[in-house]
Amino acid sequence: MALNEDSAGFDRYAEMLQTAVVSARANTSLRTYVIYDGQPNWLTEWLEGAGVTVVPCRSRFLAELQEMSQRTGRISAWRVGSGAMLRIELPELFTRLEIADPYILYTDVDVLFLQDPVPVLEGMRPRHFAVAPEREPENYVTMNTGVMLMNTARLARDTDRFVAFVRANLEDMSKAGWDQGAYRAYYGPHRPHQLRPARWDRLQPELNWKPYWGHDEGAVIVHFHGPKPNDRSLLALPQDEQPNRLWAIQDFVNDGYHAYCDIWDGFRSRV
Repeated sequence: MALNEDSAGFDRYAEMLQTAVVSARANTSLRTYVIYDGQPNWLTEWLEGAGVTVVPCRSRFLAELQEMSQRTGRISAWRVGSGAMLRIELPELFTRLEIADPYILYTDVDVLFLQDPVPVLEGMRPRHFAVAPEREPENYVTMNTGVMLMNTARLARDTDRFVAFVRANLEDMSKAGWDQGAYRAYYGPHRPHQLRPARWDRLQPELNWKPYWGHDEGAVIVHFHGPKPNDRSLLALPQDEQPNRLWAIQDFVNDGYHAYCDIWDGFRSRV
């Protein structure tokens, strides 16, 4: 997982990260690493106490992101982008750390581990990375990078070309989901005047299960894509008092969302 101390809503995301770690320790055999851009603080102290390896790292795109923020007046360009782009550092970072695993599982911090994914993942050998669909459970073209099984050696060989592509299109990426837009564009099926198969492998939807799909006993990793579990107090406000970002995701708030929020509360109580 990865987090930037300067991200908007840091405390909110730190709370989700802690809860994800508790669920991983309870239900999986994974070794947990957090890629962290920031100074030592209460969160890094808690993570290390929980047996998590905290890996300091700063996005290589930070200077460009700060320049974009200044030029456009969009502070989110570096506060959001510098955290989201941290996963692009993973292949080279893990090589430098001499971590021998050829495959790593990356997740966003807004997840719950309800079962051990290792029995499923250890048989997978993605060419570059494997991902699950985003909003539609059968749509692997519009995929989601919130959970990725990454072939670190293969991705490391792509790093120079991929980074050059991202730098050349950074402003476009800022409007297309940041790193997700970059992975979709670079490894995806669409190029001018041609259509080719996407260069990503498929993860089962249960490994990136969205609460708005409904409650499923087979869900392995639940990803709070859209409304977060700690958004409930805001969602309970009258619509004209809610922050603008919640207006577009009202359809995601259903029985499945509330069911998984109750499960999240149980893990949160153990932090």
